[in-house]
Amino acid sequence: MHNRIPIFLSYPRPFNQKQEKFIFSLAGRLRSYGLEPRTLGVTDYDFEDPLLGIKELMHNCYGLCGIALRRIQVKSGVLKYPLADDRKENIFEEQWLTSPYVQIEPAMAFQVGLPILVLREQGVMVNGVLESKSNTWCQLEPVDVEKEPDAFLNDPQWQKCADNWLTAVQQNWAARTESIQPTEIKNNSIYP
Repeated sequence: MHNRIPIFLSYPRPFNQKQEKFIFSLAGRLRSYGLEPRTLGVTDYDFEDPLLGIKELMHNCYGLCGIALRRIQVKSGVLKYPLADDRKENIFEEQWLTSPYVQIEPAMAFQVGLPILVLREQGVMVNGVLESKSNTWCQLEPVDVEKEPDAFLNDPQWQKCADNWLTAVQQNWAARTESIQPTEIKNNSIYP
């Protein structure tokens, strides 16, 4: 890994070249920050049990960057509200959902104390970890993959958010690796 800090890069498989280009550019930018992006099904594999694979990978990473890419197009839908809410339902048209793993993986990262940064492609419905109050490092505008990736990655808002998150990742790495004892290393995995 060339002495880079491993981080979990969470995203659904891109369905077009513009999404793929953004992921490639983001991964390159993360590497330039001294990080090593790892993704289940890309750099790491568990064909038996994906949740177990995610769990194992989480324990070997020091932060999570998630990208909620468009995955499921909903032409028309109805959002139902809880009984206690005065609103009963909301009808919507032409919305996109992301993969459920973009909700699951950040939630698992939260459970093990990893710094989390979640990005959202423009047009993806905001819910769960994609809600602004869930992203603890900053508030980012949605990613427009129709534009060149550098338009987003060179934006001062992204750079400030990335810097804050990177600092937390580095602090997590320093805290966890400083306390490692030889007896705590099992099967090339480091557990805090």
